[in-house]
Order: sequence, then C-alpha cells, then structure tokens
Amino acid sequence: MHCLRKGERHADANHIMTMVDCMEMCATCLNFMLRESPRHHRTCEVCAEVCDACAKSCASYADDEEMRRCEAECHRCAELCREMV
Repeated sequence: MHCLRKGERHADANHIMTMVDCMEMCATCLNFMLRESPRHHRTCEVCAEVCDACAKSCASYADDEEMRRCEAECHRCAELCREMV
C-alpha cells in the first residue's frame, strides 16, 4: 500500500507486480511448510528467487526508508528459504 499511496514511480506496474508475486509466493511457501508438504523444499527454492527479485526492485528506491526495510526483509526471507532448500 505504501507504493500505491506514494504513486508516481513507486506505483510502476512491474514493481507492484514483483511485490505482489513476492507476497503470494511467501504465503504459498508458508502454507506448504505448515502442512508439512513433501514439496515444500521446491516452493522454498522458488520463494528465494522471487524474494531476490523483490529486494532488487525495492533497492531502486534507495531514498525511501520503507523501501529499504522491504529490501532488507526480502533478502532475509530469501536467505531463510535457501536454508530450507
């Protein structure tokens, strides 16, 4: 919501899509782990990739503190997912 409220370049369609992809992939990965799916390692692998892409997208807004926090959390999530793989 932060990016949509800020508008202009923050509301770039590719940036918003990347963040939504990250949100959805993290939720999917969480659901696979919570129900102990034998395929959760595969979702973690994809989740790390998507989180890396989101971190990269958020990094392009270096002048925005909220985006820097988003970037850091995405990097953290990607690393945790890699540990699961």
